[in-house]
Amino acid sequence: MLFRFYLLPCLVLAFSCCGARAADVVAEAEIDIFIADTYLAKAADTCAQKLPELRQALQAVRQEFHQRLRPEIERGRETGRALAASRGKDIDEMANRIADQNMASVTLQPAESPGVRKFCESVLEAKSVARWSIDDFLRQSFESLKMEVGNRQGLPCDMIAMWFEGLARRFLELRGSAPDTAELAGSLLRLNLGDLKRKASNCLAVQARAAEYRVTPDKELGTIAELLGSMEAVLAPAWDSRAKTMESTTTVGKKVDEFLARRAQK
Repeated sequence: MLFRFYLLPCLVLAFSCCGARAADVVAEAEIDIFIADTYLAKAADTCAQKLPELRQALQAVRQEFHQRLRPEIERGRETGRALAASRGKDIDEMANRIADQNMASVTLQPAESPGVRKFCESVLEAKSVARWSIDDFLRQSFESLKMEVGNRQGLPCDMIAMWFEGLARRFLELRGSAPDTAELAGSLLRLNLGDLKRKASNCLAVQARAAEYRVTPDKELGTIAELLGSMEAVLAPAWDSRAKTMESTTTVGKKVDEFLARRAQK
């Protein structure tokens, strides 16, 4: 996993250096694969020099990656070359520079350093990027897209469900509250529900692109968004005709109860 930690920043950096995007996510993944191949070659050579006993295994892993993904590597280089050229840059030079920059901390360490061995051995691990397929690169790009949205809104998409659970329990607790207390608590809760609904909507927009990245969309997120809308609506003040709903507080409460029960069984 350490090798993955070193590699991913270079893939993110690639497009920022290039200043342009490929026509689709598959083409972008192929550019990532080309850059990963360049980086893997650099890592294998550097590690082989520092730890000769790993040379054969490292070269085998690097060669297997190159042969298995040769078509993607070649297409990625061609697409990257066209994009980089449009910005007056060279994709091969960029890939080598990115590899050098990301390998610097390992290159400068002495061979006997525990960090060097740990890094070089991580290249050989079963979960190393060196073992990835194009689907793995697409999946990682999708996770990066989710992370970008999460960072922008201050809440990771994967934490929407956890935050919803807290608000859902507060919503259910209102059923036993005194009318005057429930009104104030309901108003405050409605603000929180609206905020989370907006964030869930942003994450749903990412999920809508799941098929492009060959990943399974999070269906639970859609259910959460619907429940948030229903909860927000039944808590609307009497004068807010825009938020009127045919659903009653009891009906929505039952749906929330059932959702929480399903979550608890996971």
